Amino acid sequence: MTDTPTRTMLVTGGAKGLGAGICRRAAHAGYAVAVLDLERGDCATLVKSLPGKGHRALRANVASESEVTMAFDELDAVPDVVVNNAGIVRFGPLIEQTVDDFRLVVDVNLIGTYIVAREAGLRMVARGSGVIINMSSINALN
Repeated sequence: MTDTPTRTMLVTGGAKGLGAGICRRAAHAGYAVAVLDLERGDCATLVKSLPGKGHRALRANVASESEVTMAFDELDAVPDVVVNNAGIVRFGPLIEQTVDDFRLVVDVNLIGTYIVAREAGLRMVARGSGVIINMSSINALN
């Protein structure tokens, strides 16, 4: 009998909220989960609670090319699935928002999604397989 290779999933913004829920569901489905978020401690706490083995806590700002590349380099293999879930929102009237608020939202929600998808895609193409899921928010419709 041959062992089936463990499927792997990387989830950005995975330490809390919807991302943590995705990580839990993936672990229950048999994936080795890489939880990527800004705070490695939050990732490590979630990883300890996940069933199964092979889970990883990764710290990276998705808006930083170098940090994303280093996080992928920490993995033992190319993830089978990458879920681009990291995102932020700044509520309030436009006239009360700062340019820095807007830049941060664009950097995380748009540029970060691009950086992670590109890094994952480069590695997945080299391997010959992989899936990238880009999440959005109901706020995208407002």
